[in-house]
Parts: sequence; structure tokens; C-alpha cells
Amino acid sequence: MLITSAIISLMLVTAWFLLARREPEAIRPALGRALGQTKLIGTRIPFALLFASFLAALLPPELVLVTVGADTGVVGVLVAAVVGILLPGGPFVSFPLAVGLAERGAGIAQLEHQRPLQPDDRPGADEGDEL
Repeated sequence: MLITSAIISLMLVTAWFLLARREPEAIRPALGRALGQTKLIGTRIPFALLFASFLAALLPPELVLVTVGADTGVVGVLVAAVVGILLPGGPFVSFPLAVGLAERGAGIAQLEHQRPLQPDDRPGADEGDEL
């Protein structure tokens, strides 16, 4: 995570330097747009996280297992895709909701799991195994 943040920061500083060098008059409008986006997203994130957390907590584990559980296969993936399309809020809602659904038994394929597998995630894996 730290390396990713450092790389993104380096890219931003480089882009800022190139913009300041080539078009110094474009810096002020760019800052205005960036501030506008920060205000827009910053006000939505807390509400989206609360919404997703409440929604995940309200869903009974039995319903999650039947609709998007690991054994639902292609039908579960299609159900998850349709729900994801209809869900407002984009990644601000979908990722916290995916975490809540995973805790209630949703399948990895249905959630499109974003983190790499850890050795203890695989069935029958020993603690010393490497991926």
C-alpha cells in the first residue's frame, strides 16, 4: 500500500511539474476542477459507506448464500452483475457491500474479489505454502 501511494504521488508530482512547465496558465483551472471533484466525492463517501454497511448488515446470510453464494455458479454471477449495475454509488457502495456480502458467505467469483489470495484462503493449504 505504501509503495502504491508513493508511485501515485510521484506520478502526480511529475504531471504537476510538466503542466506547470508547458502551460502555467492551466494550473489555476486544474486546481479548481480538482477541488470541485474533491468536494463532490468527499461529501458522498461517508453516506455511501454507511448505506453499504447497513445494506450488507440487513441481508440475511441465507439469502446471500442462495443468490450469490459460491455454489450458485453462473446464475449467481449474473445476479451479482445485475445488482451491481442497478446499485447507485459506484465503487463507494459496491466495495463495502462486497465485504459485507463476503462475510455472509457470497462466492469469490460473484464478488470479483480484488485482493490477492493468501495461503490460508485456499482449501487444504498449509501455512508454509507460497502462492
